[in-house]
Amino acid sequence: VTAGCVEKDALKSREFYMLWMTRFCAVLITQTVSGFYKAFGQTFISDDHFLSLVGAVSSVFNCTGRLFYGLLMDRSSYKCAMLLEMTCLTVLVASLPVTQLAGKIMFATCVWLIYFTFPGTVSTQPAVTTQTFGHKYGGTIYGFLFTSDILNNFLVGTLSDKLLSGGGWTAMFLVLAGFSLFAFILTLFFPKSPSPEMIRNKRLQNVPQLDPEQCTSILKINT
Repeated sequence: VTAGCVEKDALKSREFYMLWMTRFCAVLITQTVSGFYKAFGQTFISDDHFLSLVGAVSSVFNCTGRLFYGLLMDRSSYKCAMLLEMTCLTVLVASLPVTQLAGKIMFATCVWLIYFTFPGTVSTQPAVTTQTFGHKYGGTIYGFLFTSDILNNFLVGTLSDKLLSGGGWTAMFLVLAGFSLFAFILTLFFPKSPSPEMIRNKRLQNVPQLDPEQCTSILKINT
């Protein structure tokens, strides 16, 4: 197929599962932080109006973050943008428990920066999926990445409940930071300039090659 990789080739490639796991980690952090940051803030901030302001301003950071990471990918690469995103998420999410000691301004800043950071996955993965697997099937293959969201929908509530009951807010945020660190490590192995040709060449390299004696034997059998 000259236009790109077909779905079955993509599902057999290492790159697809690296993108899948990266999305899984990013969405897990997104859903958990957006669902619990206010409850966490209420443990040491009594001003509900301030917490509402934090939520309202977060949407602005969400939008600008998408633009920033999209431009960063255009100027560099998906790998560069994702390494930066996962580095920031690891540090910021791990720092959330410290905001209990630093006060509400530090809490707001940390939440806003997280909201600025995690949309990077959403803004870069459609483009890198097309870049990696081709235009013809890129949309379909990108759709397969959303299967990670199904698992996330079941996991967020269960995981957060067990972590909060077992280790409190600190445990939950440190585990989330671990997921972003895992995505960072995965992205280190993602090619800087992926392409459908690269995927096809890897697949052809995995096809077992017959030596001359085997070819001669097959020809004799057929004749």
